Amino acid sequence: MTLMSRVQRGRTPKPPRLLVYGTEGIGKSTFAAQAPHPIFIQTEDGLDAIACDKFPLATTYDEVLAVLAELSDCPIRGV
Repeated sequence: MTLMSRVQRGRTPKPPRLLVYGTEGIGKSTFAAQAPHPIFIQTEDGLDAIACDKFPLATTYDEVLAVLAELSDCPIRGV
């Protein structure tokens, strides 16, 4: 197979990527919880008042990496 036969055409739809920055209590998590099928990786307390899917509190970098690895193996929900 040649490289020319593997040329891709058109757009590739991908989910939006956002960075939300602000001081505590301003509503970042409340805003993010309104996304379709969100799941939070908790690195601090603060999601108790929000009805959302969330992983247990990650207290180390390795725990965050483990959650990301788990998510990378999951099919996209709601599609």
